[in-house]
Amino acid sequence: MRALSTAIYSRLNGDATLAGFLGTTASVPSIFTKRPVPTGAGYPLILATTVVADVDQDFIASPMRQISRDIAVYGMLATHFDKVVDAAERVRVLFHRQPLAFTGWRALDVIAAGPIDAPAEPQEIGRIVTLTMRLHPV
Repeated sequence: MRALSTAIYSRLNGDATLAGFLGTTASVPSIFTKRPVPTGAGYPLILATTVVADVDQDFIASPMRQISRDIAVYGMLATHFDKVVDAAERVRVLFHRQPLAFTGWRALDVIAAGPIDAPAEPQEIGRIVTLTMRLHPV
C-alpha cells in the first residue's frame, strides 16, 4: 500500500529529533520505504519496508484491514549504538497511539511494539519497532 508508505515516511522524515539520530543520504535523513538501500547511504538508517501481516478485519457493513509493519533502525555497533537505540525509541513515540490518516484510509488505532533486537551482521546493531494499524476506508 503505497499511500501507507508515504504516510510513514512523512511522519519519520518530518521529525527533527529523529533526524538528529540518523545519517544522511543525498542531504536528507537516511529513511527508506523500499529496497535496495542506495549505495553509500549514511548510517544510522531506517528501513520501513517490511509488511509483517495484512489481514482483512471486515465487519458486516464496514470493510477494514489490520496491517503490521516493521520499522527497523540499523547502524554500526562500534559507533552508532546509542543513536540506534534512541532512534528506535523515537520511532515508537512518533507512532504509538498517534492518529494516522492517508489517502483513502484512516487508522482507528496504531500500536507500536518494541523496540526489539533486529537481525544484523556481527558489526551492526539493529532495533525493530512493529506498528499494528487497524485501518478503515474513508
